Amino acid sequence: MRILMAAVISGVMILGAASAHAADGNMTIAVFTKNLTNPAYEAFRIAADQIARTTGAKVVHYVPKQPDNVAEQKAMVDQVIKDRPDAVIFIPVDDLAMIDSVKKLNDAKIPVVLVSNPLPGSFVTYVGADDFEIGYREARYLFDNMGGKGKIVVIEGTPAAPTNRERVRGYQRAFAESPGIEVLGSGVGNYQQPDARRVMEKLLAEHPQIDAVLSANDSMALGVLEALKAANRTAIVIGINGILPAVKQIETGAILATVDSTCSRSAAPRRGRRCVTSSASRCRTRCCCRPRSSTRPTSRRGWCRSISAPARNGARSRAEDSPAPVGLLLRTEVRYPASEQEKDWEGDQLMSASGICRALLVVCLALATSPMARAEEYPTRTIKMIVPTGAGGITDILARLVGKHISEQLGQPVIIDNRTGAGGTIGTRAVAQAEPDGYTLLMVFPSHAANPALYAKLPYDSEKDFAPISMVTRVSEILLVPNTSPAKSVRELVELARKEPLNYASVGVGSLAHLATELFLSKAGVKMTHIPYRSVPQAQQAVMSGEVAVFFDTPITALPQARAGTVRALGVSTAKRLAAAPDIPTIAEAGVDGYEVTGWNGVLAPANTPRPIIDKLNKTIVEALKTPEIEKLLMEQGIEPAGNSPEEFAALMHADIEKWIRVTREAGIQPQ
Repeated sequence: MRILMAAVISGVMILGAASAHAADGNMTIAVFTKNLTNPAYEAFRIAADQIARTTGAKVVHYVPKQPDNVAEQKAMVDQVIKDRPDAVIFIPVDDLAMIDSVKKLNDAKIPVVLVSNPLPGSFVTYVGADDFEIGYREARYLFDNMGGKGKIVVIEGTPAAPTNRERVRGYQRAFAESPGIEVLGSGVGNYQQPDARRVMEKLLAEHPQIDAVLSANDSMALGVLEALKAANRTAIVIGINGILPAVKQIETGAILATVDSTCSRSAAPRRGRRCVTSSASRCRTRCCCRPRSSTRPTSRRGWCRSISAPARNGARSRAEDSPAPVGLLLRTEVRYPASEQEKDWEGDQLMSASGICRALLVVCLALATSPMARAEEYPTRTIKMIVPTGAGGITDILARLVGKHISEQLGQPVIIDNRTGAGGTIGTRAVAQAEPDGYTLLMVFPSHAANPALYAKLPYDSEKDFAPISMVTRVSEILLVPNTSPAKSVRELVELARKEPLNYASVGVGSLAHLATELFLSKAGVKMTHIPYRSVPQAQQAVMSGEVAVFFDTPITALPQARAGTVRALGVSTAKRLAAAPDIPTIAEAGVDGYEVTGWNGVLAPANTPRPIIDKLNKTIVEALKTPEIEKLLMEQGIEPAGNSPEEFAALMHADIEKWIRVTREAGIQPQ
């Protein structure tokens, strides 16, 4: 094989177990091929058959009758999902229509292996995200590793190509968010290496300092490299093989590996660079290259790139921090043996069915150790659940209840790590930056949805940096007034607020009590003065003493005081009355139409945690909330158990984020 098999296998793939999995006859591989009139695709078909003979796996081919019939391709993907193979080798990655197809396969939890179109200049990009997002992420990844400062050149593709146009648009968005990055200029290539070289030579002559180049496709990136070499200049070049987006998908488990059978000699790593691998299941983010000597007249080069998790906050990845994923981005230059399959392509690229077979075989043997396969074994060590509040509060109590059940059901300890401060952002950031492996979880509370409205710049994205697992509880807020207040109902409170100035308590700017009151005031059309306190006991004391006129409190602490007669409960914030206090009306039915606020707690994981792990945790948490012990304990405190699906939890968070942004704007609350 024309690929560094030893470097790929060493310390990364447990081939023995994988071979057994394939050889026992239980593995079915679907091969989805767009167009067998292309000799390269015929080579892939032959390779798939060789995999079947070698491993004992069953290979099923799906070949559309009309190569470019999008409707037929989509119908065939639906059939693949219905047939439920163990994996899909998906070949037409150059096709815009395959974006939705790969997403559907991912959603159906069927592992996908992408194989790049072997045409020169092709690159693996269509991996479930659009080109705008790919360009944006590539640029931001580069800028972060440059420390947010530097001089950049953009080499654009032909404007007529939507792939290039959207990719460049993504670059431009990243530039807008990075004031320290200076764009020196850009030029338009036309998919051709010589065009890009000419543009780059001109820019090099004009600018003595160029730190990096963003290229919208591979072929042009090679032209950039040629210009840099000729000018004896160096710069970071992004664009070759679409490495970053493909790697991201590999790490998440959405795609197990990619095999790209194109290779240009000018892009090969320099001789003598050391290959760094290890016998353990970890390896550094390095390139390894060992040019092969051969008695044949054509040289053969191959290289592998071991990928660890991307560095965050500009820090470089460390081998000891980042386990190597099962999927490796493979790239090889291969040639046909002299046979009836021999076919010259563009005078340079020649395909080898046997070479492709071996590359794909490595991929298929990796199935047993893929993130999806490893999810069957999860967890194998201690799970940490971070709580971004202090010990003893409702969020902490819930984390310990849920953690105890997870530990009992999954057989591994769950430790609770309280990390307080900055409205919960300190603990939340720790999870956003954690490895997406299911061993670091976050118990969140409503401030998670409110913080985007309250902080001008968060160290994470409240939606994109997290994978929802399940909501845990749904909590009402109870509107409390002093027992001496003249207001005996919600309507009377609103009338009182119209006649005289009133104030209200909260447990801090951005707390649910604060936002729930602001929404109440907005809906009722009245104003009150906000008095923030440091804690619930302080705010409770203020309302009991008459120091403030209103305080929204959670049932677990409000109901005991209301039953003791120290405060008066006028209404609950949710759409339904509480089972624990059915005599208290909802605020909407008591006179403020359309008012509803639901507090919640839930569990999140870092973004890109493999879906099988998310599903396993979701099932465990939902089952925990249905146990009589936990259900009774929560309901007695006026807290409703509320397990749901990851998608439902994500939709709830998104709706609350939008709602609190709107409420804070209407209230004139300025982000800090």
